[in-house]
Amino acid sequence: MKKLRILGIVVFVIAAVSFGYFKYEQINSKDNQAPVITMDADSVEVSCQAGDEEFLKGITAKDSKDGDVTSSLIVESISNFMENHTRNMTVVAFDSDNHATKATRKIAYTDYTAPTFSLTEPLRFAMNTQDIMGTLTCVDVLDGDVTGKIKMSSEYYVQADTPGEYPMVYQVANSAGDVQKLPVTVEIYDPSKEAQKPLIELSQYLVYTPTGTAIDPWSYVEQITMGGIKFQRGEDGVLRDPNPAEKQECTAITADEVQITNQADFNTPGTYEILYQITDDSGKESVTGQVRLIVVVR
Repeated sequence: MKKLRILGIVVFVIAAVSFGYFKYEQINSKDNQAPVITMDADSVEVSCQAGDEEFLKGITAKDSKDGDVTSSLIVESISNFMENHTRNMTVVAFDSDNHATKATRKIAYTDYTAPTFSLTEPLRFAMNTQDIMGTLTCVDVLDGDVTGKIKMSSEYYVQADTPGEYPMVYQVANSAGDVQKLPVTVEIYDPSKEAQKPLIELSQYLVYTPTGTAIDPWSYVEQITMGGIKFQRGEDGVLRDPNPAEKQECTAITADEVQITNQADFNTPGTYEILYQITDDSGKESVTGQVRLIVVVR
């Protein structure tokens, strides 16, 4: 009986030692360290069209157990713009035990430009028009077409049932948090009073120009319809009736006959409007047609 008890104790001790050794090996064989991320530079300059490969260039990751785990690197997030249009990118590396390490790198774009608006028709709308966005569109070098993100400022209100000129601000934001605003004048007109007015048509209705570079407003006038006659721009800049009738009193329109109110300051960034007006005195009463060119200096 005594021998049996001793044998039981021996077996218990052996089992306890074996279990302890197993746990020791298990603990010591487990990787308790996360990967180490190394960068050849803490910032990188890339194109706006760059992908993760360019973002991660020069970044490696090593793990004490797994060795090189550079292939596990991913871009976790990219911040909104900070100073000088730079962004912070957070990258993450993983090992086989799902330990993760994060690091931050600064991104600077070599070809960034702010979201750019375009307009193919003037912001003039007949009474009761529901859509006062018109043909306004916007593209962004990071996000592509962001027209669907254009919003109208709630600070202004356009009475679509009342003719008049109304201030409005359109704005759009891209995925990097760059908000661009376009302050304009929206004109609501009565269609019944438009038939006899001269119609001024421009080649563009919104143009961008670098600070310090002025534009020639007259060069944007493509055609003027007045008295039922379409005067079209010639190579010399004069608008002429291509098929004048015999003894036709007016066959051409020059820059002197169009009143152009240009208050744009081409040395100061901002959004300006150039107003074109022409009056037709040939009828029973004088009628004036007008249109605006939006100029963004940046």
